[in-house]
This record gives sequence, C-alpha cells and structure tokens, in this order.
Amino acid sequence: MTAPSQYPQAIELKCWPISFQAIKNGTKRFEYRKDDRPYYVGVTLWQREWNPDTGYTGDELYHDVTFIIRGGVFGIPEGYCIMSMSESRCTVHTSTRNDNNPEDSEELSCLKNLFRERVIMVKQNQKIKEKNINLLRTRTQEQP
Repeated sequence: MTAPSQYPQAIELKCWPISFQAIKNGTKRFEYRKDDRPYYVGVTLWQREWNPDTGYTGDELYHDVTFIIRGGVFGIPEGYCIMSMSESRCTVHTSTRNDNNPEDSEELSCLKNLFRERVIMVKQNQKIKEKNINLLRTRTQEQP
C-alpha cells in the first residue's frame, strides 16, 4: 500500500527500556499503542529508547509496520491498535558513536540506505500523484 502524500514516511516513538530491549533482541515484534497517529502498513517506526529517569539514551531502532489491528475488535479497546513489525532494519547508538568504529560505519551505511529508500518512495509517490492528476484532467475534459 502506498501511503497518501500527507502521511509521514516515519513515526517517532518513545520506547521504555524494557520494551526497547525486547524489540532489539527480537522477542517483541509488535507494538500496542494509542491510535493517535497516522499508522499504516509500510510506515517506518523510529523507536527511540527513553528512560523515564534520565531521558533519551541515544539508542534507536527502525522497523516497518507489516500489519495493523485497530480497536473495536478482538477485545482491543477503541482508540488503540496493535501493529506487527518487521525485523529491525537499522540499529543506531548515537550516545556511543565513534567514526573510527567499523560498527558505526555499518550503522551510518544503514541510515543512508533508509534515507535513499525514503527518497525513492517519495519520488514514486510524486509520480503516482502526477499521473492521477493528469488522469483526472483528461476525464474532466472528456465530460460534456
């Protein structure tokens, strides 16, 4: 599914340490959240580890939403959703970044790839939008 152009390509989320570590090690592959943002299949969740006592830790994960169940069914309260997530596409440790560290170079490469993918997606969305506008213009001109 291609997201409407007004929807974000990524959504930033605070993630408490216990959940963040479970997501990072692969044992938690879902998010149960208040449905107060434009979540959709394909959006990237930018999860930032946040400790309530000290604030952001500098660790981040990037996942794509692969499935969503919205509230009102299966006992999920209205206004909430459960999202399945892909494996982490990228793990970032900004608090310990070292440009001479090979793992940090790998991290930077991952971020560049994420950015490149998003640029391609935006360009594809723009082409689809232009095609739809041209189609509407043609149909409008054809009507008597």
